[in-house]
Amino acid sequence: SSEDLSRHAGKGAPGQCLVARQKVCLQMVPGDESSGGCRGNTVCRHFEYRTYSPYFLPHPETIHAADVVQHKKSYCIDTANAGDGALMFVSGHIVPGSLHTVVASGLRE
Repeated sequence: SSEDLSRHAGKGAPGQCLVARQKVCLQMVPGDESSGGCRGNTVCRHFEYRTYSPYFLPHPETIHAADVVQHKKSYCIDTANAGDGALMFVSGHIVPGSLHTVVASGLRE
């Protein structure tokens, strides 16, 4: 709704189209988590991480550079939800130790 950005507008009521939680967003101002067009109570956080497929790689200790995919993406997340911050919703398995939050151009947490 126009008043509460965490809720849908009522039938026939004006509203805004915003990005849902756990969906890809784009920070219009790099490093500004409020600039990604996310629904209320979520922020657009930029992450860098690598994934591997457990079907091709049953033992994570055998991960090799050719077996992983590098990702640089932003998602609308709920900062109070630990699973969102750990990207528990992404497909593939995140390589242990590879998940980083990018807070400003190139600076990682």
